[in-house]
Amino acid sequence: MNGQRDIRRIRDEILRRADLRAVLTELTDSAPQRQGAREYWRCPFHDGQTGKTQPLSMDIKDGIGLWRCQTCGEGGTAIDLFMRTQRVDFMEALRLVARAAGTERDLEADLYQGPSTTPPQSRSRDAAPSPGRKAKPDRLDDPHPTAAALGAIDAYVTACQHILWSEGGRPALEWLRRRGLTDETIRTNRLGADLGSPMPERVPGIPRPQGPGAVFPILDSHGRAIYLQIRNGITETGPRSRAGNKYLNPRADEFGRCPRACWPKTTGPTRADTADVVLICEGLPDTLTAAQAGFKAVGLLGTGHSANTEGAASIVRRHVTEKLVLALDNDDPAERALPKLAAALHEASANQRTWRLHLPTGVNDLNDWHLQDSDFADHLAAAVRRASPLGWGIPHVTARLPGWCATLADHAGVLAIQTSFPTLDEHLAHGGWRPGIHLFGGCPGVGKSAFATQCALHAARADHPVLYVSIEQPPEDLIGRIFCKELGVSIDRYWNREPSYLALARQRAPGLPLHNLHIVTDPALVRDTVGTAGRIRAWTETLERQTGARPLVIIDYLQEMRPPDRERSKDERIQIARSGLTLRQLARDMGVPVIVISSINRVSYQTTPNLAAFKGSGDLEYQADTALLLRVRAASDEEAAAMTEKDWHAIPLELHLVKNRYGRITGQHPIPISFDRQHGRFREEQDIKEATSNRHRRWAPDDVPEHLRFGSTPRG
Repeated sequence: MNGQRDIRRIRDEILRRADLRAVLTELTDSAPQRQGAREYWRCPFHDGQTGKTQPLSMDIKDGIGLWRCQTCGEGGTAIDLFMRTQRVDFMEALRLVARAAGTERDLEADLYQGPSTTPPQSRSRDAAPSPGRKAKPDRLDDPHPTAAALGAIDAYVTACQHILWSEGGRPALEWLRRRGLTDETIRTNRLGADLGSPMPERVPGIPRPQGPGAVFPILDSHGRAIYLQIRNGITETGPRSRAGNKYLNPRADEFGRCPRACWPKTTGPTRADTADVVLICEGLPDTLTAAQAGFKAVGLLGTGHSANTEGAASIVRRHVTEKLVLALDNDDPAERALPKLAAALHEASANQRTWRLHLPTGVNDLNDWHLQDSDFADHLAAAVRRASPLGWGIPHVTARLPGWCATLADHAGVLAIQTSFPTLDEHLAHGGWRPGIHLFGGCPGVGKSAFATQCALHAARADHPVLYVSIEQPPEDLIGRIFCKELGVSIDRYWNREPSYLALARQRAPGLPLHNLHIVTDPALVRDTVGTAGRIRAWTETLERQTGARPLVIIDYLQEMRPPDRERSKDERIQIARSGLTLRQLARDMGVPVIVISSINRVSYQTTPNLAAFKGSGDLEYQADTALLLRVRAASDEEAAAMTEKDWHAIPLELHLVKNRYGRITGQHPIPISFDRQHGRFREEQDIKEATSNRHRRWAPDDVPEHLRFGSTPRG
């Protein structure tokens, strides 16, 4: 039977036996409420459920229970509910549903067919398409390898084992030995070599290294290879500079997702003093090094181990009673990851026995320590005994006091980027944009993008890297606006592509901090798994690595951000709220200020602006650290329209700070500024502030000094 159909048959069989009603009652932590012929539960995926009827209901289709929330749109089977609430992968969720249905079974044994003599070339070649019908690719819907894929992985790993111990595999074998791994560890854990040349066992989807590579298989409890990673570019004379990623993974749509955690075979003598300890390591070489020293070791796989909640959950399920010791690398990323990973371990179980291992000074990781220390196993055991607790109960203030004091004393670590508006800087904490979300909105025609580009250029002049994500307009137009502002020329000269404008721009370019300004645009993708917010995180991380400094991030604008595939069917407000949550997490994780431009609802000039003006921004206005609104200094909609439609030198505006988490808001006294729309320039004007002290008094041209008055001759 085809492997994909096999897993679907088993899945449907288990789902038909499962009692979704009991599963909903347990996982939503709510009793069902009957309304007519239907029952409703509380939805575990959103707050604000204050109505009389709970929003989540269930139906039966083809004997399988389906649930759906009428508010947020989340839904699926019992498997989806376990995956979302317990943060587990598909196979583990299937096991939990089978256990709840009383049909617990060895799913791997049911699915695994063993290595075939002829590895499958494709999972969609078993039958030819009918005449006149286009062949449809047989893609893997579930995030776990099929029986055919498991057989292909094991066959490939077996072939790589033979290559490793042959003459051609000597470079890979020597590299593994230089890492301190013994031949027993290498053979027991089925490590191998891939020479990078064509081989029949490498089916489509298994990556090909550039030159010799070391193959690290992920084994199940029976010693069968269920996944693998290839260490790319291991030879000093090989193409290491163009080897690409350090570790290569099989294609997810062919072989399932990375399992996120691995349990290598322990080859060293078991230590009685650490029998109740499990070392959680970063990557395969460190994990094999710990297992070789006689420890029970678990390896976290994949990028971003700080967010590896799936791996953390699987670790806790297998080691409920052991002492979990985090033995990550001795670097800044691991330091930032420790509290997040400890929180994920704590969230996965009530077991709070999580500890941190401290590496010796000058040692990068466990494998590096092993190569430098002949008594590594004994010294590692001593370090385990000295490990400090993480997540042990609820920490009291005394435990947080040293870190809090260090934060206050670290004046150099405080990031605050000036805005180019002195009065606004006085209102903001630390005198500028600090790490967090800064929501900025304005009425049409008041220059929201011009305001953002002015802030960006001011930050770039202060030697801060700036990431400007332009979704609404092409980067070329933003660059044109920047030069018009700096050259003091009309934007019409850019639109008309005047040769004199180009000559001025080339002359002035060397004096501008353009090397600190990075403008990117968001591509429109048909298949989009991360969305705009995911790409912004990747761009921010890349820019921080590239410049060595935390950038100012500007997003233009919120309502144009694209959701990932899984969010496209949801309500627009929910999509925007999810984007906002992701941006806030980015600001917190990386400690960067994020300015988010947003459109706003129609505002009344008879009332003071407030947070309700932001348009469709979900919960972001409440999550934002600051929220700013820019509008015309007028007494009515008609007057505001007349002022923005005419071609005058300076449009008087007011900047309202309607939310300021770390300072005061402007209230009835907004910050008066003027906007030279022709040149795209803003500036604070004390004269305007004095002339418009009474915000309810109708504005008149005579209130503004001569040098700021509107031009009497409109543009032709």
